[in-house]
Amino acid sequence: MGIPFLWPFVKKNGYLPKLLPQCPQNSRPPDTTYLVDILGAFYPLIRRTFLNHGETPNSVFEKGLRNLRFPPATTVLYMDGPTPEEKRNTREVRQTRCTAGLLNADASLQEMEQLHQQGKKLKKSHFRKLNKAFNAAFYFSAAQRSSLSRYLREKGWIVIDCPSEADVQIALDCKTDDVVVSCDSDSLIHESSITTIWRPLARGEYLEYHIPSILEELDLSRVSLTALGIVCRNDYTSNLKQMGLATNYKILKDLEGEDVSLDVEELVRSYMTHPQVVRKSPAMAHFDSALKVFAYQQFTLWDPSQDNAPREPYPVLGELLTRRRNLQKELKSKSESRAHGSSTPHTSDDEHSFNRYSTVDRAPESPPPPHASGKKYKYRQRYAVKTRSRIIEHDPPDIFKQHIWKPWTEPPQSPAAPNTPPKPETTTTTTKKGSPSLDGMTKKGLVKELQWQHPIRVLDIGTINSNVTRALNKESLPPACLTSIKVCLSETTRLATVTKRICQQAIGQYLEGLSLENLDDQDRLILQVLCRPFTDRDQLPDSEVVSEDVVDREDEDEQQNQIDESADITDDKNAKNEALQFFFSLLSAIYNAKPPRMTLATRTADLAKYAIPKRNESNIEPSNTESAEGGVLNPNLPSTNQPNTNASSPQSPPKTKGTKTESISVSAVRAFLVKAKDILPPQNEIALGPYPSSTILRSTAINLFVEFLNHYKTGSIDLCKKIRALKKKGRLPADSLDNIDLNMSPAQNFLNLNKIAGSPRCLVPMSYMETLFINLSELDLVKVFWHDPLLKRQLQEFAFPTVNLKKVEQVPMYVVDLWLGDIEPGHLVNKMITDIGSYSLEERKKRKNFARTTKRMSLLEIRNHLRTLRQADFHPRNYGNFGYLLRGSIRTDGFRLQLLGFKLNELNCVKFRRLPPERLPESITSTLGGTGHYLTEIRNVIKSESDVRRLWPGVNAQDIKVLGIDMGQAFVVGASALLPPPTKADTVSNAKLDSTPEAKSDTVSKSKSRAAPEKTYFHNLSIKQKAVYQPTFRHRNWLQRRKGRPPAEGMQSMAQIESSLPHRHGPEASIKDYVRRLNEVEDQFQEFYGKAAIKKHKWNARKARRQEFRTIANRLLGLVGGSIGARRDESNHVIIGIGLSSFSSKMRLSSLDGSFLAYFVQLARSLGYVVVGVNEFYTSKKCPGCEGFVGQVDLRRLYCPKCKVYMHRDVMAGHNMANIVRSHLVSQQRPKYLQPVDVNGEYPWEDGRGGGGKRYPGAAPAIVGSKRKAPVEWTDTKQDPDKDKEANEE
Repeated sequence: MGIPFLWPFVKKNGYLPKLLPQCPQNSRPPDTTYLVDILGAFYPLIRRTFLNHGETPNSVFEKGLRNLRFPPATTVLYMDGPTPEEKRNTREVRQTRCTAGLLNADASLQEMEQLHQQGKKLKKSHFRKLNKAFNAAFYFSAAQRSSLSRYLREKGWIVIDCPSEADVQIALDCKTDDVVVSCDSDSLIHESSITTIWRPLARGEYLEYHIPSILEELDLSRVSLTALGIVCRNDYTSNLKQMGLATNYKILKDLEGEDVSLDVEELVRSYMTHPQVVRKSPAMAHFDSALKVFAYQQFTLWDPSQDNAPREPYPVLGELLTRRRNLQKELKSKSESRAHGSSTPHTSDDEHSFNRYSTVDRAPESPPPPHASGKKYKYRQRYAVKTRSRIIEHDPPDIFKQHIWKPWTEPPQSPAAPNTPPKPETTTTTTKKGSPSLDGMTKKGLVKELQWQHPIRVLDIGTINSNVTRALNKESLPPACLTSIKVCLSETTRLATVTKRICQQAIGQYLEGLSLENLDDQDRLILQVLCRPFTDRDQLPDSEVVSEDVVDREDEDEQQNQIDESADITDDKNAKNEALQFFFSLLSAIYNAKPPRMTLATRTADLAKYAIPKRNESNIEPSNTESAEGGVLNPNLPSTNQPNTNASSPQSPPKTKGTKTESISVSAVRAFLVKAKDILPPQNEIALGPYPSSTILRSTAINLFVEFLNHYKTGSIDLCKKIRALKKKGRLPADSLDNIDLNMSPAQNFLNLNKIAGSPRCLVPMSYMETLFINLSELDLVKVFWHDPLLKRQLQEFAFPTVNLKKVEQVPMYVVDLWLGDIEPGHLVNKMITDIGSYSLEERKKRKNFARTTKRMSLLEIRNHLRTLRQADFHPRNYGNFGYLLRGSIRTDGFRLQLLGFKLNELNCVKFRRLPPERLPESITSTLGGTGHYLTEIRNVIKSESDVRRLWPGVNAQDIKVLGIDMGQAFVVGASALLPPPTKADTVSNAKLDSTPEAKSDTVSKSKSRAAPEKTYFHNLSIKQKAVYQPTFRHRNWLQRRKGRPPAEGMQSMAQIESSLPHRHGPEASIKDYVRRLNEVEDQFQEFYGKAAIKKHKWNARKARRQEFRTIANRLLGLVGGSIGARRDESNHVIIGIGLSSFSSKMRLSSLDGSFLAYFVQLARSLGYVVVGVNEFYTSKKCPGCEGFVGQVDLRRLYCPKCKVYMHRDVMAGHNMANIVRSHLVSQQRPKYLQPVDVNGEYPWEDGRGGGGKRYPGAAPAIVGSKRKAPVEWTDTKQDPDKDKEANEE
């Protein structure tokens, strides 16, 4: 519409239009006349109303026009008439676009109607595509224009029906002081009296263009500006080839400087004779149509009787709009039936709904009737913050348990840890010891150096299908690559999962048939490498642990000599490496169906002979391409089934010439293969894949190592506690073994303790049929993709894009590896896997989530970045990088996709304190050291007034907002906020609070005998565990229904198959029977759990749970004036105190306190909030109001006899924690009513034994609480009532 790009051209050449706020008519003189081009100014509003409000579009448009506050008395609306003959070409182009839009809308509606009839889900993309087609197909017909004009006149508006174009009539009628309202740039070109143009924007704002100022900035006359619009492309004529706005502007400016007395027509004729224009050989009559309209405001009316007149497609458009409205009604009725709990059974369309596990928060359509007390129903959002005044008094319960005081005694000290040598002093440097120069460092070395400087984070970016599709579209690669990439990644994850499951089953059957009384050396060796030994860092039971001091050193030395003389398995780091090497070698042996071929030392020496030379050498032979069975294609090279153990690898034995010894891990693998030869499946039953084992099994070995470590170490500790509990209950003999023997491996300890306890745990960690995640680097991706012809060809073209097609096919894989070593990390990932990280800085600003914060760096940029961090005078205060840097690795399970990236806004030198103390930032406020969920107790953060001034300079301690949070099981969060006293600006908000039903009821029920105290508002929040678990419940119910459906008639359902599996733990457990039965139904398991629907629903449930956490965190931060969508405002001073209690869940649902605590603390710290820990002593036993003991009415409800109010236990604990934090801010000590009191009436925590405060003379007597007698009196028998909460107390 108008001259394209004229508005930006004016702005680019120096004129900045003035932005007018909403309703700018108020600032103009009241007699100002507004000339409004209806189609030119409000075409989007017209199109929206006539497409979406088919019955009453005129009234909707008139209402929107009145909202713009134009005075009807001085506003003249101009309605366009028929299109003039001079606009024939533009009319034909619009007619073609209209026809194409109608066809696209018809096709989209047919597709949506078909999907709806089949019961499938309609996605947002379907509606966006349909709306786009309707916008292109819309045509404002003459009948609609006439109807709208009549309606506006009836409503009191002045409407002029123009004979043709409205902008031409406005140019004729406009006076100097009038305001023209239009988006059409033609109004700027007309040679008329127009001086001011308002260009409408969104939300009622306008851009004001003052034509005299524009002419001054452009250094043009009004005649030249009109001529510029004529010779440029417009609705009447096209411009000459390669003669755009900028070129024509320069030519006309030169022509005007030669002769300023030319009129528009003479200036256009001079333009046609310009040397730069003459070369285009233009026709002299090329611009006559535009000259006629813009210079003389004349046009030729169009004759409707002509054969080539455009046909109005509105009747067809009306039919399509009717079909769309009918479809919308059906979808709405279907959604309402679901919302009201339809009794119809679930159909297949439920399985394809978009994240059906998210909780929708909406008010009920019909509120319930009022309560018997007269209170009306008030709708509250989920997790809504409650505001109470606590003036109302409640009647006491009939019976409750009164908490009373008990003298405090010193808790017993934990056993002293064995003497350990002091740690050597660490040097304060940001450079890794022994690191080479950055200039000569390879890509692998740079990535390792980045890992030394920054932590690695996993970025969950969605599914493989969506990410690969975006990457292929961005790189213009063949669409067939999508299927090949999906097949390769899903097949690698399947092979890794199958190999891991076979390994676990084999180890389980071996351990089940093992006789613990008759272990030979090979059995001990296998048990030793399954899990690294116990260390001082492991939290072993406090008593009856066999210490290392009683170990017979002669027997230990003899045992070590029998195992291996070249390695020390007792060393923790070496034991970890040996365990990792054992699992990797065992997985490789199972995958390749053959044992290890040689020792590690021999293989390392042989590989050194065949090292890959540099690219510039001509005698290069491919040396790292493996066959399907793991063998090497080059017969002169040794096997590469084992991991690449170079000279610097910690797994390698000493580099002694001629060494022929085997490492412990290889010896254990050989011993296990001999022991389990009857357990492992035959070679012909193992589905070998074409991919090398070193590629797909490396991360699987790490996964197995962690699983066995947790299973045996943590399991042994838990079994000790279980046996002691059973001994106390008399279910086991008093002499039963209940300790850990450090002379034995954790696996052997676990087997002994598990047998004594009655086999409550499985012998090995068993993975389910769901596909596991594996890590793949870019080199691994090359090896995986090399087996697909299409992807192989793409990799060859990436490495040599300038080579002809015949020579590209001859590029070997090792050359692609060399090419990959010379480019930045993440290049191949962006080429073939995902587009996240491939955008420039300007492009990232327009995107969201990880696409906005993730980037790539060239090797030169990485070196410069690391060089900055290595400087001797580097100070974290001057560091300002943020976002994520691609590492060049992915994680996938065949369906979901995750990226590994370095978090640039966190520094390991700050996290591990490698810098001098004076250069380290404040850990409690800075996020450079990470946002971990470790909590420092408040007494260790604020020790004096200087700490308060340092954290909040220039702020009064009373003005700091305090949020106390108590974590629990049945209630995930109980929170209470202490806000500073309200100011005058808060009077209005307090008045609103007084008008709530709760506040009114408080006022009515005040006791008449008491004087009305000043209202103090308390803000609290409590969230049930069951509310947070709703997404999980919905997913479980859906999965159970899905498992209950048999795949075909006469076949068992998945629920029946799972219930028929033998037990894996318990007195009658048999792993051998379990594996045998599992192998029989393995195909059904893989078919069920391998479906994309199962994976997607599980992912959606996890996202919905995450959304619940986000909602809770947003509500908590909202208590103190914040939100999760923005960093804390500098003027908003907040401190958050969280209880330090810890407990485990043994019954019912898994506790969410740990997972939400980690999530919330990291989120709050990343947003700039100060988060500290609080000791929970007495927080759920004393009232925060009167400071006396409360009574327990039921499990969660407490009653204060003195204040005569009921309180929620977790909310009251959060209030007390907030009081503790406020007391530390003001007086740097804990409130006395929350301190323990000994027999002498003194406060032992004030002398530094537990509370960290100064001792005040004249300690107050003990607080014994209220003396109100209750039918049942209860005494607290625990030293710390809140330290160890019972998870199964309900």
